[in-house]
Amino acid sequence: MRAMLEHMDAFRKANGYYSIEELITGIGSTNTIIDPFSVLIGKNIYLGQGNTIHPSVILHAENGSSLSIGDDNLFSSCTRIEVANNSSIIIGDRNVFYDGTVCIKCNVENGEVIIGNNCGFDGRINIFGKCFFGNGSRIIGTINVYNCVLEEGGDSTEPNPDNRAGLIKGIGTARDLKVNAGMVINGFGDFDQSKIEPQSNYHKT
Repeated sequence: MRAMLEHMDAFRKANGYYSIEELITGIGSTNTIIDPFSVLIGKNIYLGQGNTIHPSVILHAENGSSLSIGDDNLFSSCTRIEVANNSSIIIGDRNVFYDGTVCIKCNVENGEVIIGNNCGFDGRINIFGKCFFGNGSRIIGTINVYNCVLEEGGDSTEPNPDNRAGLIKGIGTARDLKVNAGMVINGFGDFDQSKIEPQSNYHKT
C-alpha cells in the first residue's frame, strides 16, 4: 500500500499537484474532498474554503497562468478546469458544477474566463476562450461555449424569470454571444444571437 501511494505521489509531485496526504490534511481541512485518491489539484492555484470536490476532479494551472477559486463551490465528478498560455480563470463563490462533464479550458494566449457567484453549469459543457459569466448566470445542456457573455442577475431561485441572469441552454455550439439579464438563447446546432428571447417565455410568472 505504501509503495502504491509513493508511486501515485511521485506523479503528483512531478506535475505540480498536491500529494494525497496534503489533500487530506491541508486543503481537506477547510474543504471537503470526497475521494482524494482521484482528485488532482495544482499547488499553484488559489482555493478558498468550504468547497466540495467530488471524485475525478482536476484543477490545473500551468506556470505563468492563474486559477483562483472562491468559497462554497460544488464541483461534481469529472469537472475539469485547466488554464494555460498566460491566461486566467476566476471563479467566485457558491457556484455549482452539476453532474455531467463540465470542462473549462482557458488556453488561448492571455485569455480570461470569469465566473461570478451563484452560477450553475448543468450538462456536458465545454467552455473555451474569453468568457464572462455574471452572478446568477447559467448554462444548461450539451454545449460548447466560445467567447460568450452572460450578464448578471438573479439566480435560478429568483421568482421573476425576467430578473434572472443570462442563460444559454440547448445542444450545440454557442459562439460570440451576449445574453442580457432576463434573456435566454435556446439553441440546437449553431446558436444564433438573433434567437434571444425573454426567459418568461419558458417560465411564466
